[in-house]
Amino acid sequence: MLIGKKHLRPRNGSEPRGLHGLFDGCYVLLPEDPQNALFVSDDLAAASPEPGLWLSQDFFKAENIKYISLASPNAGESWEISRADDSSPWTISNARPGEAVNGSVASDIGEILEFATFDDVARKTSARMAGDGLDNPVVITALTDHFAYTIKAGQMKANGDYPITVNVQGTVPDTDPDAAGLRAKLAREQALAPWIFEAGTWFGRILHGRPVLLQQAGATAQTAEK
Repeated sequence: MLIGKKHLRPRNGSEPRGLHGLFDGCYVLLPEDPQNALFVSDDLAAASPEPGLWLSQDFFKAENIKYISLASPNAGESWEISRADDSSPWTISNARPGEAVNGSVASDIGEILEFATFDDVARKTSARMAGDGLDNPVVITALTDHFAYTIKAGQMKANGDYPITVNVQGTVPDTDPDAAGLRAKLAREQALAPWIFEAGTWFGRILHGRPVLLQQAGATAQTAEK
């Protein structure tokens, strides 16, 4: 079946726009009957060519993160932050005198990694990796209670998406009360390894260089001196 244009719903001038939806159907064509276009009373909204609407959105979910690092090809942009638990503040490794973490930026990074999404996916190949800049990536590492996430990011695309790969390692002790659930989660997330995902523009909020993580602290110090 070939799906054509949607049909605008006839509208009474006094009726608020969109009260019953903008469309009341669409045109379709059956290949075995190419001379007759049919109008069906369903706009077939789910029949979209956008790949994101057809993909399972099962993705990684880094929960209760204790450590995050960014390793950049530009060493001056790299950083490591950690915390004892969810209620503790983030601290930065190798802090210089007067340096402290921008808590808002650090918290944002941790929350983003817990609710990651993607727009498209492709099989990982050497040519695709090189074309996406994944042969010289920025590497994000996140450690939780049982899992270690390694996320490699390539060059931002024209639409603002970032090509990324995801590798997950983990050890679940038998004594954990949710051992079965954690092992199932680990298996699902390890199955992501053969693919390159196009993460949305949200991923750029993780790729802050070290100066951004310290920006608020510097501003606070200047304010105190005044």
